[in-house]
Amino acid sequence: KVCGHASNPMTSEQFLDAVVQLAKQKYPQLPRAHGIMKLYCNHFASFSAASEEPLGGLTPDVVEVMAEARSGLQAVYRIYFPECFSNKSGAPLPPNLHSLVQDAWMQFLLDYEVLPEFAQKPMVFAAFREVSQLKVVPARTRQQILGDGVPEVGRFFTYVHFALALVALARRCFADFGASSLIRLFQWMDESKGHVLAASRGSVSSAGLRILGHGPSAELSLSLLSAAGEPEAGPRR
Repeated sequence: KVCGHASNPMTSEQFLDAVVQLAKQKYPQLPRAHGIMKLYCNHFASFSAASEEPLGGLTPDVVEVMAEARSGLQAVYRIYFPECFSNKSGAPLPPNLHSLVQDAWMQFLLDYEVLPEFAQKPMVFAAFREVSQLKVVPARTRQQILGDGVPEVGRFFTYVHFALALVALARRCFADFGASSLIRLFQWMDESKGHVLAASRGSVSSAGLRILGHGPSAELSLSLLSAAGEPEAGPRR
């Protein structure tokens, strides 16, 4: 998108060299590779071409973690995004739906103590913007998030959008594209009071509102976390 135009004679190699230098100046305290990844996550990720997979694609370990978290995340989605989750497929969408959804996204992260304890507002808004602009999610990505043969849930900001926004947020917090950042985000959320607050909002039991819980899902996530190793740094403030 940047190189190869008459108005910009910069070559792709020159552009990449410039990115390396920019990351070095912006994040001098980080290792070079980590700084470049953080620069991409925070500033360049939303510029992917429309034909590409959202967020640059999901790695197999991320898909596995999202599958294990699906039950809890879908229960949470139904509580916080009722305007999007409707059994009446023909019901009109509220005219201010975008602002309602953004407010719900912020409230969800406040309840689960992600905001402001774990991430700052710019990260949270950037993750939401990157995903909410997707009008149509590619079939492959929907299948990765929902599983084989499972229909989409919700309208406008669907469950798939919600799940992808969490992936985008985890990447921004840790500058890590693997599953370890996502697991750490979910573990933080499960240790918060979020499931209690969510239950009070939805008038349901809090038992199903933990993301990974304490059963097989949590054990699998811990095994994936051990295999991935410790990240180079904690969440980014």
